[in-house]
Amino acid sequence: MTASRGPDSGALRLEVSGDDVIDASTAAEIISLALFDLDAQAVGHEGDGTGPVLVAGFPTVRHAQAALEAITAGHGAFVHDAVVHGVDSADWVASQRDGLEPTVVGPWHIRAPWHPQPTHIDPLADIVIDPGVAFGHGAHPTTQLTIELMHRQLTRTSPDRVVDLGTGTGVAALIAARSGLRVLAVEHDAGACQVARLNIERNSTPADSPMEQIELVQGDAADVDVAACDLVVANVTLDVQRLIAPACASADRIVVSGLLCNQVRAMQDLYPGHRASTICTSGEWAGIEFSSLAPRCRKNCNE
Repeated sequence: MTASRGPDSGALRLEVSGDDVIDASTAAEIISLALFDLDAQAVGHEGDGTGPVLVAGFPTVRHAQAALEAITAGHGAFVHDAVVHGVDSADWVASQRDGLEPTVVGPWHIRAPWHPQPTHIDPLADIVIDPGVAFGHGAHPTTQLTIELMHRQLTRTSPDRVVDLGTGTGVAALIAARSGLRVLAVEHDAGACQVARLNIERNSTPADSPMEQIELVQGDAADVDVAACDLVVANVTLDVQRLIAPACASADRIVVSGLLCNQVRAMQDLYPGHRASTICTSGEWAGIEFSSLAPRCRKNCNE
């Protein structure tokens, strides 16, 4: 493992392997999400070595080195040939965009600004997301599961607002706003908050302005005041879910993702007052729709 000072930021490159229980692909996804929790600005994937290779960008080489130490401590059995070095952050983030393709989830078409606007899609269903340095363009299975479960809820219930905890790029918040809901979008990372703000502006027009329906807040999701008639959406790792569960439990309806399938039981244990009314999976990833066992929101209690 080596380290050198780069132009203006740091990159962590590491090769990932599996074991008898977790294959290399799953291990790479676990470590990828852990890197975002450690304030990675972006995480790219390569696959030409003996195992998956992750390349994560950080504000400085020092941040990248600290992330390497945390990953080695928590997931060292899966990490090999780890190297920290300096990079030009703008060039590196741009290079990670090459393989990004538009995503379709239900009626929603999610694309990057450099993709052409489709002619066969309702403009209101066309969501333009620049991932910037944040997580959640729409291509990752956890984001797709979040959108799918949230859309199911919004077709059956009428929450007072959607509370999107860990909004990332703002894609779920934008879809909720386009569905006609008020939205509270919360993100602790300043860089991701800026990305979300730009994406909200990018999708706003004089005729349709999600900016007027979305309140974007930089802060701690565990401190959010959640009401019974709110629909809570949280696409974050299980470790973060443990921190925010006490606040989320105030809502009758909760949608969570960012979980591996083998973490579903642990997630259910966080909500003894709710039942997992729907569990969806995509590969090794899972999303859960929770409904309160004793609903307090009268307008939804018979649904």
